[in-house]
This record gives sequence, structure tokens and C-alpha cells, in this order.
Amino acid sequence: YFASFLSYEEDQKFLRNSYISEGERIGKKQGIAIGEKHGIENTQKQIAKSMLQDGFTVAQVSKYTKLPESNILSL
Repeated sequence: YFASFLSYEEDQKFLRNSYISEGERIGKKQGIAIGEKHGIENTQKQIAKSMLQDGFTVAQVSKYTKLPESNILSL
């Protein structure tokens, strides 16, 4: 019965590993969110470039891509 208890060192190792696993999980989640955001921004910029090449005004491109006009002008 008493053999099932963890020693202090084992308990600390278990806690450390738990914190590391939780940190990795959070880091992956944040990394995915950042990647998705960058992907969306890149897609918006590509669409904006195509719209400008097709003759849309900066105001129209801004309206449909939700990009600020200043960003569109710098493309």
C-alpha cells in the first residue's frame, strides 16, 4: 500500500514533466493561431494585388479584403 506513494524526487519529476507537457501544448496552440493569422493576412494581400491588377480601386479593395488602404498602397 505505501509502495504506491511517490518519493519527493519522483513527485517533483512528475510535476516538472506535467508543466513541460502543458507548456508544449500551449505553445503549439499559440503557434497554430499565429500561423493561421499570417496565412489569412498573406491571402488577403494576394487577393488585394489581384484586385488592383484587375482595375479595382484602393477603396474597393479595402472594402472587400478588410485591409487598410495604407497597406494596399504599399503592395
